[in-house]
Amino acid sequence: MSVDTPLFTVARDPSNLNAEGVDAAAPDSAPQPDASGPALRILLVDDAPSHAQVLRKTLGATWHVLHASTEGAALDIARTRTPDLILLDVDTPAIDGSRICGALKAESGTRNIPVMFISSASSPEDEARCLSMGAADLISKPVNPPVLLTRVRTQLRLATAARALKQHAQSLQLAANVFASTHEGIVIADARWRIVNVNHAFRTITGHQAQAILGSDLYALLGFDLPVARADIVREIEKSGFWAAEVSSVDSGGRVFAKLATIRVMRDTRGAVTHYISVFTDISEVKRQQYRLERLAHYDALTDVANRALLAQTIERAAQRVETQGGSFAVLYIDLDGFKDVNDRHGHELGDQVLKGLAGRMRENLRESDTLARMGGDEFVMIVDPAPEVAELESFANKVIGMIRQPIRIDAHELSISASLGITRFPQDHVQPEQLLRHADHAMYEAKRAGKATYHVFNAAIESEHSKRAILQAQVRHAIEDGQIVLHYQPKVMLRTGRILGFEALARWNHPSLGLLGPDNFLPCVQGTSLGLRLGYCVIEMALAELGRWRVQGASYTVSVNVDAHHLLDEDFLPRIRTILDAHPDLRPGDLKLEILESSAVEDPHAVSRAMHACMALGIEFSLDDFGRAYSTLDHLRHLPAGEVKIDKSFVHDIGDDRDGQAIVRGIVSLAQAFARDVIAEGIETAHQGEWLLGLGCERGQGYFIARPMPPDAIAPWCGAWMAPASWRDAPEGRGLDASVIREIIQCAPIPVALIDLDGRFEEVNASYCALYGYAAGSLQGRSFLSMFPQAQRDRVLQLHRNFLLHGDAMRGRWTVQRADGSMFEVVSESVRWSPPHQTPRRLVYVTPADPDPMKSSSLTRASPNA
Repeated sequence: MSVDTPLFTVARDPSNLNAEGVDAAAPDSAPQPDASGPALRILLVDDAPSHAQVLRKTLGATWHVLHASTEGAALDIARTRTPDLILLDVDTPAIDGSRICGALKAESGTRNIPVMFISSASSPEDEARCLSMGAADLISKPVNPPVLLTRVRTQLRLATAARALKQHAQSLQLAANVFASTHEGIVIADARWRIVNVNHAFRTITGHQAQAILGSDLYALLGFDLPVARADIVREIEKSGFWAAEVSSVDSGGRVFAKLATIRVMRDTRGAVTHYISVFTDISEVKRQQYRLERLAHYDALTDVANRALLAQTIERAAQRVETQGGSFAVLYIDLDGFKDVNDRHGHELGDQVLKGLAGRMRENLRESDTLARMGGDEFVMIVDPAPEVAELESFANKVIGMIRQPIRIDAHELSISASLGITRFPQDHVQPEQLLRHADHAMYEAKRAGKATYHVFNAAIESEHSKRAILQAQVRHAIEDGQIVLHYQPKVMLRTGRILGFEALARWNHPSLGLLGPDNFLPCVQGTSLGLRLGYCVIEMALAELGRWRVQGASYTVSVNVDAHHLLDEDFLPRIRTILDAHPDLRPGDLKLEILESSAVEDPHAVSRAMHACMALGIEFSLDDFGRAYSTLDHLRHLPAGEVKIDKSFVHDIGDDRDGQAIVRGIVSLAQAFARDVIAEGIETAHQGEWLLGLGCERGQGYFIARPMPPDAIAPWCGAWMAPASWRDAPEGRGLDASVIREIIQCAPIPVALIDLDGRFEEVNASYCALYGYAAGSLQGRSFLSMFPQAQRDRVLQLHRNFLLHGDAMRGRWTVQRADGSMFEVVSESVRWSPPHQTPRRLVYVTPADPDPMKSSSLTRASPNA
């Protein structure tokens, strides 16, 4: 067709073409969507504006028409805007249609765009040639508009269908890839639940091969413990669209594993069921992790018995069962006696092994319905449910104690440990479940107080006493904070002269409603507690503040404050005392004297001694209170560095009529003199008692006869009026140190003691000393004590002995000695010089055995005179 031959008879409007030959004008109206979907784009390639205008008007009413008048513009639009169809006029001299079509088919982004040629050639050969170049169709000129529209619509529908088919194929491929590569097992079953396909993950998880599983029943494959029937599953799917549950399955190797299974249904266009799709995930590791977490949450990590949380749940359930069904259960609170020593001596690693072994031993002796739990540390709790009768339960408690006490062997160590038990029963002890443990705990402490390695059944009266104690402690705490604690002061005096030595500070509670309360009303409930420590510090601070006021008034008294071993062994005691003293720079540390009960130091006298020495380094002095009432008093004088001992008032009360009391007081005075300690008697209530004390050698005292404890404002008037009775001033002097008393003390001493003269010969030896060395009673009398030492050491020991007696150089240390049978062993000895009136100096040697096994080497040590 000639370019002069118009496609249609139309007017040419070159103003619509831009410089690149692209028609940029928008259509007269927005294109209407085709019946097949939204508006599609058609690219018209024609360099004849009039022809293009006609085609645009013909097509533009239905589709969106883009126009290009050059090859470059046509390729650019095709690449960037991806039209759905290209109409290419191949008769124009300026456009090579075959070249454009070839370029489009050569590129991946444009090769699938259908191209329709418009040409005046209409022979079958021309049509075949156009189709061979890649054209989808050929429109012959002159163009018939209805035919054009129909054939364009057909090509667009074919293109749309091709795209849909491609997308569907891609979707199918994607689904196939997901089916093949997903980690979840997928099983496809038909409408009758017969398996028709499985994926690779299914085969990996279960070990079942496809050929072995195809055709089998999906319901049977789901698991061996399905909680619902097949019909129930179908109803659930009909109702909610899917079914899901955790089930257990067996793989090809017989391993049981947990899985999360879901089933969905597939339907055809009519709604009929065609397939069931089951997807399941192996959750065995999740369940194992869940189990491990539950074990961590409810079981003790060391012993693998129940922990506190599970114990609380167990008690709660047991209480609910008893309330609804009757019966009873028991709570046994178990604490290992002295287990701290195992950790201290052998280390925590071995201690943990002991705990594990004992926990296993106890668990083996429980019924399936009983529970063993660890509270922490060395404390365990047994829940005996249901509980037997009381007698049988107590027999079981004894069995547990005996079972724990049996030796346990860990590596090369064989250890024996005892236990104390506290028992309570529900509903006999009808309290809230959380209180049962507290009651059993209190009963266990009663068992410890009874001597350990026993049991105690809870008594409500004990709980009532504890409650009263807690209430009183709260009131005392408030009293300290509110300044209700006040101090009264009782003087200490020289009995013969009446000289005032100082005052003992005694705490009183100025109760807002009950008036002034003595110490017996509140001190017992705080002793050995942190509140007792707090009260002690408060009393010391108040006493030193009062002492400072005395100094301002010109008085130079000392003040003493009562403390117990619990105070001295508190790690904050020394720093607190130092801080309190620093707050009173005008006072001397020696102005403060601490009185410690002899009985409170019995449990650990060596630790108390170390604490006392630390305080004495600050200048603080000590008094040993209630002296003579505790066991091994002689040993306490040796170890506790108190400069003063106080004779307990029980020995003073009947001193005039009680010959035994007189002997005890005389012995205490003699001991104090032997150890170079001051002695003071307390509890003097009559002048006659003071006379007796002076006759027995005690020159110091305090008591109601001298003065009752008084408030601070009463001290000055009392000091001005005080005078010792004339009978005290005229009383004969005491006999002082008596040799007969010393010998009596030696024989009664609970440790080995010997009295040795200047020449080193035994004058008095007690039974403990003879037993230590293997000699018969009396066989050492007059014998040289050097015979106890190896021959090579005797000259040196004798020289040290004489230096000690003449010059005071103390012998204190460890050395090797020999028994009567010649065996060697090591002892620890301390020497104390004693000199009765008008006699040659003598000394006492206290010998305490160390390790009785033979020692590899030993040497005699020499301590300084002040050691």
